[in-house]
This record gives sequence, structure tokens and C-alpha cells, in this order.
Amino acid sequence: MITSDSDEEHLSRRLKRGDDAAWTTFFDRYGPRVWSYVAKLTGADRHTVADLVQDVFTAAAQGLRNFDPARGTLVSWLLGIAHRHAALFWRRQSTAPPDSGLNLDLFEGPTDPDHLLVAETSVAVRRMLATLPEDMATILIARYLDDRSMADLAVEFGCTVDAVRSRLLRARDRFRELFETVRT
Repeated sequence: MITSDSDEEHLSRRLKRGDDAAWTTFFDRYGPRVWSYVAKLTGADRHTVADLVQDVFTAAAQGLRNFDPARGTLVSWLLGIAHRHAALFWRRQSTAPPDSGLNLDLFEGPTDPDHLLVAETSVAVRRMLATLPEDMATILIARYLDDRSMADLAVEFGCTVDAVRSRLLRARDRFRELFETVRT
């Protein structure tokens, strides 16, 4: 959803004043996008994603005073918080002891080699996206997983379509570099 600058500024002022209705609007407007983003980055079950999304909105409430509309939109700020929580999720997954109760088996399904390879690749892609800088992961997910148009991304990121192409190129190159180091 694309909103006008004045609408976002008005919403952010209301949020900072503690307006309950503004918080409801904020969650209703951006909750589905944050949920989708976290789910794509983690591949976790819905309960884990729900916990992470709750953590994101809690962090947003605690850090709202740091939101600066001159530096970006509310959704980009919120996705940055979501990105950090997804990266933390992966760090916890890789350091959790076997008896921790965490479900490290993120894929439940057929166990033939092709399905296992797809599952393993999916986990590696999610880890790499969570490892990338937030702006790179956000643009890659928006373009290739959410199938958003270049024009839509230009509006969201406040730049030209050519700038979006350039950002995508850098993000793809960085993702490829990281992914190749994991595969070798």
C-alpha cells in the first residue's frame, strides 16, 4: 500500500502522541506487509512468525521517537526493524543447542533428494536475505517474491525507476556473492 507523505507524517505524529486509533491504523496498514516479510525471511511456522511480528511492533513502539520521516517512510523503517529481528532469529537458530525446544527442522514434507535440496536451498536463501543489508533484502523481496513493479518500487523508495534498477543490480550482486560463499 502506498500512502502520501502527508498521510504518513500525520500518522507518525499521532503515533508519537500515543493515539490508540493511530496504533490500530498503523498495525492494520503495515501488519500484513511485516508478516509477509518476516515469513519470507525466516520460513518459520505461523506461531514463530506471529511472535516475531509482535516483537517488531513492540520495538517500533519503543523506538518511535527515533523515526525520522526525512530518512524514509514508516513502512521502510518498520521493515528495517523486521529485518533485524529476522537476522536475530537466524543467529538464534544457528546457536541453539539441540535440546533447546526450537524447531530447527523448518521443512516438513517428502524426504526424497529433490525435495530436500529445495528445502535446503530455501533455508540458505532466507539466511542470505537476512544477512544482507536491510535495504538490499527489502528491494529483492519486494521485486522478486512480492512481484512488485519497478514503478511501484520507485514510488515506495522515493527514487526513479533507473535508481531502482541500480539498487536491484547491487543487491543481486551482493546476494550472489554471499550465496556463492555458502555453496562452496
